[in-house]
Amino acid sequence: MIVFIIVFSLMFFLQYIVNDPTSVNEQNHPFYSKKFPENHNLVFIIGTSHVGQLNSTFINEEISSRFSNYEVYNLAHFKDNPQRREPYLDKILEFNPTIVFYGISHREFKQNSESNQNIILNFQNGFSEILSPEKFGFESINPKFNTLQIIRSFLDIPSMSIDDKMYDAYAPFFWYERPQTLISNEESLLRDDALITIDEYKIGDPTHNNQVNVFKNIIQKLQDNNVKVVIFTTPLNHHYLNLIDKNEITTFNMILDEISNEFNVDVYDFTEKYEELSIWMNPTHISYNKNAIIVSQDIANMIIQEIQE
Repeated sequence: MIVFIIVFSLMFFLQYIVNDPTSVNEQNHPFYSKKFPENHNLVFIIGTSHVGQLNSTFINEEISSRFSNYEVYNLAHFKDNPQRREPYLDKILEFNPTIVFYGISHREFKQNSESNQNIILNFQNGFSEILSPEKFGFESINPKFNTLQIIRSFLDIPSMSIDDKMYDAYAPFFWYERPQTLISNEESLLRDDALITIDEYKIGDPTHNNQVNVFKNIIQKLQDNNVKVVIFTTPLNHHYLNLIDKNEITTFNMILDEISNEFNVDVYDFTEKYEELSIWMNPTHISYNKNAIIVSQDIANMIIQEIQE
């Protein structure tokens, strides 16, 4: 009976989220009601969990100590991509930000290969697919942990208390559980699911890629509203870079080069900069750890450079 309830609930939940992909996100988050002084210059960083792993408070302190009327917020969402970000754009524009820094990797340009209906029909293929965190809008930061969280949510079992989660005041849509603060050893990195699923992230033909087209639309709309846009690529570990199809990286770089020229935006490339350092939670995410502060420092330096231009 319990199994039936779980299955039945999963099917209805999936039907709900695929029809309204923003419903599992934070459309009514109190941050959007936040008021700032009129002379305040707001800088926003947006992206997925790769961006969320930055130390946003550190970045803001680096900026505000040099520019007293500037404040930096990291608006990263778990499992973000251009199509999931676009519904929030008007809310972001209401703040009249000075600069938006968009962190992106080739993974966010993954071409959608399944229809919403197919996700529902494939339920019978097994819980291993359906309980994948990515189907629920979570990054596969810690697959075992996320699977338990999904099961707990359906059974209404409390997961971790608020005291077990860490929050960064300058990353209002993100939080940190203990696995996100750990640095993995080489053996753990080699066993990570991100290396197994690497071939699932195919860009395909950029001219017919919905994510790429929406990404361009976001940049255009921001610029139309007098918001400076800067792009930066998020870092990857050397194990991931060794396995990825080089054509994917070439295509990704070509897309960013074309966007840079078309929209006259700066692009900062951090993809390979930290690949050999011991700062990784998994092959696609740095750890939210003091030993990984070098990445946040470089992001802060990038922001300082763009403010001064």
